[in-house]
Amino acid sequence: MTTKVRERLVTAGFFVGLLLVWEVLSDVGVLNPSLAPGPRQVLGTGVMLFEEGLLYDMRVTLTYILASFAIAVVGGVLIGALLSVSATVTQVAEGFLTFLLSIPKSLFLPLFILIVGIGAAQKIAFGVFSSFAVIVAATIVGLAQVDHDLVRMARSQGATPLQIFFKTHLPSMTPTLLEAARIAMILNITGVLIAEMYASREGLGYLVSNYGQNFQVDRLLVVIFVVTTIGIVLNEILRGLELRQERWREGT
Repeated sequence: MTTKVRERLVTAGFFVGLLLVWEVLSDVGVLNPSLAPGPRQVLGTGVMLFEEGLLYDMRVTLTYILASFAIAVVGGVLIGALLSVSATVTQVAEGFLTFLLSIPKSLFLPLFILIVGIGAAQKIAFGVFSSFAVIVAATIVGLAQVDHDLVRMARSQGATPLQIFFKTHLPSMTPTLLEAARIAMILNITGVLIAEMYASREGLGYLVSNYGQNFQVDRLLVVIFVVTTIGIVLNEILRGLELRQERWREGT
């Protein structure tokens, strides 16, 4: 048995044990079923919610997440590349990025609602706003770490600036971008959910807000579990791409 398999078994065993303790405490009355329903009750509620149409809200939220993440990555890389052209511009931009990364994005949500409205565009725009600064910063750092000998070699072969970017810069900074993308994905999910909680009639964020305000704890726990599962799956996909890139670089 490998170390990785053993670690996964230990982790799975811990969570199974935690669920069992939770169920026992709920059955014997130590935990109030209305405030902390047991796993069996939550599971039954989950089945009922899927029958009521939870999959639709999952599709809505996942669409917002993937759309805003794609825009944030593409836009962040392009903006970061443009800001890296001049050292002076980069220094000015770093101060602005520090400001964006250090403030709670939820402060700007009312402004997004006033400008964009409360439709799908507002959720996607706020998701982009919540995550693109990380991609911009990672692009600037990644471009600064590119081997200048490779760039000079590409220029000597007559490569255009666009070819140099896609054939030299982008492959070199891909590990940095993938690592930043995992952080950006977390911020992106958070931004979309907050936008749905404040101004929406559909989506997982709306359900979290609705069930929380009405003290429907069992339904709330189901939605939280679904959101957590989505976050873990997306993070593991990005982690897999990152590990694949590392193996490719080692092989090269």
